Amino acid sequence: MTSLAEIDNLNRRALLLYREKSVEAQTLAEEACVQAIGIGYQKGYLEGLVNHGRALTLQGGYQEAIALFNHTLMIAEENSLQALIADCLQEIARAHFTVSDYDLALQYWSRCLDISHSAHADETWLRALIGLGQIYLTHGDATSALSHHRWAMTSWKEGNDPTLYAGACINTGADLYEMGRLGEALEALAHAHGASCEQQAEIQTISGLILLTRGDLVAAENALKAAQQLNRTQGNALGLATNLLALARLAMLRNDLPGATDLLKRALDKAKSMGTQHLLLQIELALAETCEIRQDWQHALEHFKRYHALQQETQRRLAPYKLQAMEMQLEVEKARMENAQLRRKHANERQERHRVERMASEDALTGLLNRRGLEQSADSLLMATDIPVSALMIDVDHFKIINDTWGHEVGDKVLRQVAALLKSGCRQGDLVSRWGGEEFAVLLQNRDGPQGAEVAERLRRLVEGWTWERIAPEISVTISIGVAPCQADDDLASVFLLADEKLYEAKHAGRNQVKL
Repeated sequence: MTSLAEIDNLNRRALLLYREKSVEAQTLAEEACVQAIGIGYQKGYLEGLVNHGRALTLQGGYQEAIALFNHTLMIAEENSLQALIADCLQEIARAHFTVSDYDLALQYWSRCLDISHSAHADETWLRALIGLGQIYLTHGDATSALSHHRWAMTSWKEGNDPTLYAGACINTGADLYEMGRLGEALEALAHAHGASCEQQAEIQTISGLILLTRGDLVAAENALKAAQQLNRTQGNALGLATNLLALARLAMLRNDLPGATDLLKRALDKAKSMGTQHLLLQIELALAETCEIRQDWQHALEHFKRYHALQQETQRRLAPYKLQAMEMQLEVEKARMENAQLRRKHANERQERHRVERMASEDALTGLLNRRGLEQSADSLLMATDIPVSALMIDVDHFKIINDTWGHEVGDKVLRQVAALLKSGCRQGDLVSRWGGEEFAVLLQNRDGPQGAEVAERLRRLVEGWTWERIAPEISVTISIGVAPCQADDDLASVFLLADEKLYEAKHAGRNQVKL
């Protein structure tokens, strides 16, 4: 029989390896989960899920990873596993930040600061501090970002993970680069001792951008290609997309517009597949510039329009007052470190409040809104009479057969993955929920009936086309969807009743289809 120590060793290897070889780390983490379930070792199972999620984020599977982290967080909270709770909050915040859900990243990193203090998880606290600095930099406040990252550097202690000090140095270098202090930026990067391969790729990327700014194109190309090779070895999807964008800028400086356009289109495909909005914004602007240089005014205008639409959405996501509130929160946290008892009491109260709030409105398995949460959130959409709204009722086809054939553990994985795909296929303002069992409900804003049906068809294809063999051999999963437009004076119950009738039509007609 597998021992606890063997499972801990699998998780330890997965944690050490995920930055270098994410696919191999994912395999180790999955094996740890399977063996932990076999002997009822809950902590080993949860740590395996977190390591699995970490590997997925490096591969660009952010929504699937968030669902895994949320599921782990719920169980960890129920069992008061404080260090694991802090790890989950950190990873969820990082994933939300990467896909430009900045408000959510702020919320999770704020909670992470609380929990990591009470759990004496110094390394997780440092990661959250570095993450908050990244939010400031994204918002254009490089000075505040620099303050946070230098604070992380001075807070690092001997015996902490050396990659944390390296991360603080790298982010300090990125802040100084944005401020135009190029020499200081290179000096900060040079102090990033103990950097992982992932971080070495970041160092090469930032160094390449600095060299580009200085006009040293040959040295810049060498640095960027070195970063690209490191990212390719690790399977780092975000790093590769970032490298393609930087190499496109290099090609533009060399007046190689066809080469730049090809690199940008490849970067655009990667960024779209990951949902990394901040990167999409930069790529659209660069594509507009290449079209403008070629005097291709029509395509330049199209890219500029997409750029400005993304920019407006990003600004809506990151309100300045929330950053100011976060600065106040950090000051409170700093003062609270001097009084451990008060800090612990406050963290426990806050943890309980968030846990109760989430249990009331969030589905524990998938991390989506539950039925109650959807009902609470739907009022503002339904009351806006000038905005069309469509409702989708979704059912996983033959789900009982999946449970009976492969077991409930596989069934739960299927539901989590369906949830992640639905969430990734909808926009930021749409409401995605687990209605109950294998049924999901979605409210789409600014979509009338036919537009809602187009979204539903895209979601159906997304689920049908996903590689389900990653969960279990020979398994395939499809969904049926009923679509109903929301008419004036409709309430939530009536619009979903109509969508449910359409869902019945889709199932009666043979399943794996959409009915409006």
